[in-house]
This record gives sequence, structure tokens and C-alpha cells, in this order.
Amino acid sequence: MKMIGKKIFAVLLCLSLSCAMLAGCGDGAVNNGDTPDDSGLPTINIALEAPLSGAGSWSGKAMNAGCMIALENMADQFAALGYQIKLVVNDHQASSDVAATDITKDIEFYHTPLVIGTYTGPLVTMSSVAAENQVVILNPLAMGEQLVGLSDWLYNICPSYAATCEAMARYLYEEQGIREVVLLGDNTSTSLAQREAFSEVWAKLGGKVLSDVECETDTTDFLSVCAQIMKNDPPCIIMCSSDEDMQQREMLQFSQLGLPADVAFAMVGPGNKNFASDFDYPSYAVDVRADVPQQVIDRYNEAYVVDGMEFNSLKYTIANFGNAINVLYQCMSYCVDNGLDITGANLKTALDSIGTFEVYGGTFSFIEGNTVKSPIDIYEVLRGEATLVGSYFDD
Repeated sequence: MKMIGKKIFAVLLCLSLSCAMLAGCGDGAVNNGDTPDDSGLPTINIALEAPLSGAGSWSGKAMNAGCMIALENMADQFAALGYQIKLVVNDHQASSDVAATDITKDIEFYHTPLVIGTYTGPLVTMSSVAAENQVVILNPLAMGEQLVGLSDWLYNICPSYAATCEAMARYLYEEQGIREVVLLGDNTSTSLAQREAFSEVWAKLGGKVLSDVECETDTTDFLSVCAQIMKNDPPCIIMCSSDEDMQQREMLQFSQLGLPADVAFAMVGPGNKNFASDFDYPSYAVDVRADVPQQVIDRYNEAYVVDGMEFNSLKYTIANFGNAINVLYQCMSYCVDNGLDITGANLKTALDSIGTFEVYGGTFSFIEGNTVKSPIDIYEVLRGEATLVGSYFDD
């Protein structure tokens, strides 16, 4: 493992002293390969980097729940390999700087060979540190195109926006016969990534983007924007945003302006099938397939309910972070079968060698850029009722 600089070392020294005091007070932190008192099995420390404070804390809690439920359910399988897994949970506060400090601590103090993380900014920052120290990062949720091929040590186990946009574009073009669209988004990196990905595949299909409209995230009155879009007489409006409140306000103001009832709306970000629940416009949502066993749902309801939210509203996040644990198990199995120690370098060898991974909802294989094309479903949504109308990348 390479040294990571004098400044970082100074930070690490302070962190290590603090963590050592915590461990002495019963924290139970152990190095990989050490034998803890409870089970007699060597412990592998795996780090989770998630937003656990602030407005997005609910998502971080769901990420933690996905990992913990999978670890509980698979504890016997890991034990059969001769190890137990400890999840070291860090709050990166959606900050790249905090994430850099966290992963440094994870590597130097906890000796983690693998980090599970998300959010594009923190992943970009952590990837360079991980590569320098031969630590694998699994990304179960961030879908930005800039993460594809970013680092040999970063593995995106969720599809990128290119995949969800391709699925929706193909459905609208091939099944609905739509040829012209308006893109409506905001000034976030998520929205920009969605608009760029959709525009590229839409052009390849032969479709036309009438206009690409970007709103400020703090905008509350969309009447002028909606009126301008309606002048294009679009047959379909592509909603490129992860802000559900903004989407609801935009659709309400389209309705107030008398947008024709046959104009369709489509989402290209996964997981939100309720965006058009208050309207009668033909609407389409995209979702990455994530079928989970009933025991996962039951355990969530028993012990991991996040801020009163129902399982289905967090299904995609919980499933994908559970899949990170599924992938870890298969990589560790590979190492054990081949007589390899559980190190970052050997886990990377496993990731590069295993052809197909078994995950919730089916299987996936890595493609160019260390990303995947897992099954994606298209739903027609009317007043909150979602009906499956198309499926892509099943093979």
C-alpha cells in the first residue's frame, strides 16, 4: 500500500489516535485478519460512505439498511467462507472533502479492502485515493456518465443514465411513435447528465429535441417556462430532474395553462413512479429492476424503517446496496476458492474474473467502463397506478 502524502498522514495520525481511544472504550474495531472475541472468525472491515445528515439523510439511512439487511441475511454464508463482516459507517455529508478524509481513515485505521459509496462528487474524490492504495469502490447508486471508466478501482454496479435514457427513448420512439420531445430539467449535475444522455440516444434513433429547458432549482413559478414550452406544441415532455416537488409544480402549472390532455410526460431517472399521480396526462416512468426476497422487506419493516417511509419508496436503494454485499460475497468466495487473501487487489481480480454476478432481480455482468446494463422496465403511470409496458436489457 502506497503512502498517501504528509498532509493526509497528519490527518490520519489524529484520526487514528481518536479511533484508538474509541476502540479502547468498547468500539470493537479490529484490523482485517484479527480475531474478535465474539465469533472467533477473522473480521473483514467494509466501509460505507453515505449522506447520513442534512436534507438527504433519509437516503443514507436507506443505504445503510440495504447493507445491514443483506449482511444479516448472509452472515452464515460469510461464516462458511471463514470470515465475519463489519460495516464501518461514515457520514460523508455529500461532501467530497469529508469523503476524502473518511476513506483515508477507512484505509489506514480499519484496513478496509472495499468501500461502498455513492454521490458523484465524493466518488470522484475517493477514487484517486482508492486507486493509490489498491482499494475497491463499489458504487450502487450514482448514475452519472463521468463515473463510467473513471478508475480501474471503481465498479459501478448500477446502470448509468445512458442505460435508463436508452430504454425510455426506445420505448417512446419505437412503441409510442413519438418523434419530437422537449427536455425539461434544472441546473443540477443530475439533470444535465440525464439531458445529455437522452439527447444522444434520441438523436441516434432519429428523433428531434424541440428545446432543452433548464430551470433554477429554487424556482417556484414555472408559468412562463411552461407557456414557452407549449409554443413548441410538443407531443412529449421529458422530465430530467430528481426533484419531485419541482416536477409536481411544473405539471400543475402546465395543467393550469391548459396543456392538451394527450401530451405525454416521461421520467428518465429511475425509481419515481408517482411523479404524475395527481394528473391524467399519459405518463411513463423508468425503473431498474430490483426484485428482492420477502425476507428483505420483512426485515426492513421489523427493524430498519426510515423516517416512516414504506419499503417500496426505498426499494431501489435498499436493493442496490444489498447487491453490493451480494457482489462482495461472490468476490470473497472467488478468493477463498483460489487460495487468495481478502485484499483490495484480490477482490479486484475477482471482479475482473467473475463473468456473471447473482444479484436481486437476476444477474449482471460488467461492460466497458466498469458499469453494467441490468434489466430496466418501463411503466405507464396514471393517477398513481403503474402498469408494466416494456422491458429492456433482459439478456
